[in-house]
Amino acid sequence: MQIKTDMRRSTKAIKDLDHIESILETAPVGILSMCKENIPYSIPVNFLFCDEKIYIHCAKEGEKLSYLKANPQVCFVVVSPVDVPVEECHGAMNYESVLCFGRAAFSDTSPKDILENLGKKYGTCSGVSEADCQRTAMITISIEQVSAKRGYPQKE
Repeated sequence: MQIKTDMRRSTKAIKDLDHIESILETAPVGILSMCKENIPYSIPVNFLFCDEKIYIHCAKEGEKLSYLKANPQVCFVVVSPVDVPVEECHGAMNYESVLCFGRAAFSDTSPKDILENLGKKYGTCSGVSEADCQRTAMITISIEQVSAKRGYPQKE
């Protein structure tokens, strides 16, 4: 996973891979962005970040899959935390964001360990059966490049 740091406001770039990974591990929602025939499509999803990959459970058919079949190149973004300072005319928001670029692959079944860890991320998961794995499809994004920044100055 390559870190892209060339951005207009380079002082806001997050260059520490461990910190970038911690944002990806803890963010509750990600936005999956795709494109087919020059028509963009973005959708919020639950996800699991593990071993430089993003896992998204999904149905075996639907709009996401038609886009992924047409073009497997995707962009995935998380934003965390969000805080709007209460100051007159402040016009800024405090956040950290990670933008991931990569290639998505679809599987019509889900690996048991990934499905269990995804369940644990969002609450209690007492176990995943083989039937659950067969019933649930999985999108796996292999991250090629990340760009991360903070929307506020680093606290000292």
